[in-house]
Amino acid sequence: MEVRQIPLQLYLPKHCRLDNFISLHNQTMFTQLQHWLSKPQTVNTALYLWGGAGVGKSHLLAASCHWASGHGLTCGYVSLREVRHYGPDLVADFHSLACVALDDIQQVAGDPAWELALFSLLNSMMENECKLIIAATQPPRGLAWQLNDLQSRLSASTVFHVQPLDDDGKRLALQQYAHDRDMPLSDEVISYLFRHYCRDMHTLNSVLEKLDMASLSEGRRITVPFVKSVLGEQKA
Repeated sequence: MEVRQIPLQLYLPKHCRLDNFISLHNQTMFTQLQHWLSKPQTVNTALYLWGGAGVGKSHLLAASCHWASGHGLTCGYVSLREVRHYGPDLVADFHSLACVALDDIQQVAGDPAWELALFSLLNSMMENECKLIIAATQPPRGLAWQLNDLQSRLSASTVFHVQPLDDDGKRLALQQYAHDRDMPLSDEVISYLFRHYCRDMHTLNSVLEKLDMASLSEGRRITVPFVKSVLGEQKA
């Protein structure tokens, strides 16, 4: 069964899976997420993940949707960063789904119409014992919600702070990224990227994507000289 999404050009990355998430300092959260997905749903069991950019929140939301879809559940994923300007009617159809993932929820904090729509969706998901997983940059009480009932509901969720990877973890994540795409990637290349580029995972993954496309196009291995020829010698 395919993952259901609202009728926009939204991309749910196929490589975001539970089995390739580098948990490390997030092992407790990751274990709880797996348990949350696999157990029968009960009232007031929404999952709320928060943390800075590039810590893996979007990966976990997409992976949860893939897992749910693979187990026969209808599900939907949306990044509110991308669709906020379309208005809250976009999530109306989500009430009928068994699993919903809402990314970048901080983007609509303080917007009365969006807050009412989210409060309605949250209540509906809880009453129907469906799965709702949310991601934001701050914990529920750290965002400027105008609707106190929504803030209370979100605060009653199971809340986890997703910790960033250290350099060893980022190295493992890049190796996993390359492995998933059958892209040979040496330690020498990773060390070069660490020296010359910002070490946040968004930047590093974007760089690897460019290198992968160039490597396939030119039929060349990814080496340090190849990285320099494709991207130049940028400095972090």
